[in-house]
This record gives sequence, structure tokens and C-alpha cells, in this order.
Amino acid sequence: MNSKVRISFESAQHLAHKALVAQGADDLVAASVASALVLADADGQTGHGLSRIPSYIDQMHCQKVDGMALPFIQNKSHQSIEIDANGGFAYPAISLAVEELLAACRERGGIVMAGIVGSHHCGVAGHPVEKLAQDGFLGLMLANTPKAIHAFGGAKPIFGTNPIAFACPRKLHDPIVLDLSLSIAARGKIVQSAGQGSNIPDDWGVDEQGQPTTDPKEVLKGSLNAIGGTKGMALALMVEILAGAFVNSHFGFQASSFFDREGGPPRVGQLLICMNPLEFNPEFFKQIETLVEKIREEQPARLPGSKRFANRKAAEHSGLDYSEALINTIELLAQISR
Repeated sequence: MNSKVRISFESAQHLAHKALVAQGADDLVAASVASALVLADADGQTGHGLSRIPSYIDQMHCQKVDGMALPFIQNKSHQSIEIDANGGFAYPAISLAVEELLAACRERGGIVMAGIVGSHHCGVAGHPVEKLAQDGFLGLMLANTPKAIHAFGGAKPIFGTNPIAFACPRKLHDPIVLDLSLSIAARGKIVQSAGQGSNIPDDWGVDEQGQPTTDPKEVLKGSLNAIGGTKGMALALMVEILAGAFVNSHFGFQASSFFDREGGPPRVGQLLICMNPLEFNPEFFKQIETLVEKIREEQPARLPGSKRFANRKAAEHSGLDYSEALINTIELLAQISR
């Protein structure tokens, strides 16, 4: 039985930061990565949390991701900002994009977009758009990922799980945050089921012949199914175009996996868009509350994002539960310097 340990929010960040630096990451990069991973765990998105540390470090060691790389601005205009993640982790590049978008929208209003090239795993896509919304702006983020989902009628993966995130500000309340990937089930859940030798629902994916299967190992050889069938596949295609071709990054079928050492840097892309909600409608915030009130009339309906804020508040107060094995592994990595 895998025993659990509880550590504080701050201790988890410190441990992750220490391990990344010990294994060759830049101090600022490590701080950005550690903060994002622990926040993911706090929100209940554990597939994007500290469990990623061992594989991130493994990928640093084989130079699949550059732990010393800092992002830089390639080009900037009134409406767009081009950022190169420089073969490094996505988190510092995303933070730079958010910072630049907020500055531009505060100064000029309107709509401003930031495209990130040469990037890596973006973690919880809802976090950057949440930050934009907390400052009073509408936020949209699209990110393409390594191939996982097949096109309609096919069996081989072409598109990534390609998360889409959107956040809407509210005057006196937490923002509304929508965050979804386009596969029915996360690839990490299927990997976990394969490791445990357990079956999965037969609508999660197909084998190499395009046939439904409950065997997670066969799905990993084959392809994941998109949410909503052809509609999900169409959305995955849209994300490939906007986060791949539009920002000049690799498509999902060209990118290497986020989970292992094989291949070179994935060099995927992210597109963030920041919009001033008052640009067209001075009564925007009033109208949003009218909509929220209508939704809440239908109990037990809840707003997207409300669960993550409740989880986060509890984690900040009571700490986070991790497997003892994972914490031991990260502590060991933190003690061994390269």
C-alpha cells in the first residue's frame, strides 16, 4: 500500500525548486516550474503537479528540455507579442506572455495576443487565463501537444490532446474558468491504468486497427478518442492550426512526447489572447452577473472553476497529500547535485 505524507504548500514549492536546481535548472526557471506544479496539485490537477518532476528532470538530463533556457521576446507590436521559449520549460514563457499581455491591455485596451514558440508542456492551461481575468480581462489560451488523437475515420494519432482554456472576470468574485483537453480521458490516466494492469472504459481510445478496446496498453499503441467525436476532432484541428501553424511551432505529429526521453525538444506552441470586456459593452460585468444568477437558479449547478478555487483554499490551509514514494524520490533528487 502506498502511504501518504502531507506537506505545506510552501514546503512543496521549496522541495520542487531545490530538486530542479540541484539537477541543473536555472534558479528563476526552477521557481516558475515549481510554483506552477504545486498550484496544479492544490487545484486537484495532480497529473500536472509534482508527479512531473522526475520526468522533467530526466528530460533535462537528455537535453530534451533546457533547464537553463530563459524565454525572450522575438517581436512585439500593438496587437501581438512573439515569444520564444528557447527550448526550455513553458512556464517562464507563459509568465512572460501574461506579463506582456496585461501591460499592453492596461495601456491600450482592445485585444492583444501572444504566441509562444519552441515550447514544452504547459501544465494547467487555466492558470494563465485566470491571471488575466483576475486583472479584469477576458483570457483565452490554446496549446497544442504531442500526437494522441486520431482524425475522423482514422486510427493513427495526429492531433494532440490540445487544451483550451478560457477565463471571464467578475467584479467581486473569483473568475469563471473553463479548462478542458480534447481527449475523453487524459493520457496520464491511461498510462497509470496500464501500469496498474487495470482496464479502462471502451470509449477512451482505440487500438492500432481503430477498434475500441478496454486494454490501456493497446490504446497507448493506438490512439485516444476526442470528446464529442467529430466535434472534438474539429476543435483539436483548430488548436493545431492556431497553436502550431499560426505561431510557427511544431504540429502534434511532429512533436516528441512530454513523458519520456525519446526524440528532441517537442517545440510545441501556445497562443494566449487577452481581451478588454468593456471594449464593446460598458455593462459587461452587470450582464455576467445576470447570467451567473440564472445558472445558480438551477441547483446544484455550479460555475466552471469553482471547484479549483475551493481545492486551492483547502490546500493552502491544510497542506497537500502526496505519495511517500514520490516525495522520497524528489528529496533524493534535491540532495544529488549534477
